[in-house]
Amino acid sequence: MGAAERRRFEELYTKHYQQPDTPYLHEDKVKTLDRDNCGRQRTCHIGLKVAKDFTGAAEILLGRAAKPGEEIKWGGPFDTRGEPMHCVPYRNKHVNEVRALLRERGLSIDTFQFGGETRKSVPDSMYVTGGYLSKGGMASLFVDDEPMAGKKLAIAARKLGCA
Repeated sequence: MGAAERRRFEELYTKHYQQPDTPYLHEDKVKTLDRDNCGRQRTCHIGLKVAKDFTGAAEILLGRAAKPGEEIKWGGPFDTRGEPMHCVPYRNKHVNEVRALLRERGLSIDTFQFGGETRKSVPDSMYVTGGYLSKGGMASLFVDDEPMAGKKLAIAARKLGCA
């Protein structure tokens, strides 16, 4: 993933995924057809209904499940509702612990994001602070030398509905 794609992903992550209870901009004209209100999470399979008189602009990302090893262009965080790590307490665990949690869910590690760089490997002693699905059956992890602060950890869990 190039720098421009990474910035776009982070923009979408911040605007939509980290704030799952924010309403859509055109909620009265563009409605999701959800079975369980997953539209606010923005990462589940949905239907869409657009009003005939809608004249605004909206950004809608559509996709399908990736084939094994296939690159995912605009995947979201792997811990939002409907994703394999939702409400799994992985943050602040070491890489080797999270590798085991991913394996239990049929995933392996693709890459690591550390200090603005993408790496193929990092020490198992590093802390995992987040992640996303990067390829079919694979995840990329955000890692750091230090664990997340307790307050940030609690906020992340609450935003995902896991507190």
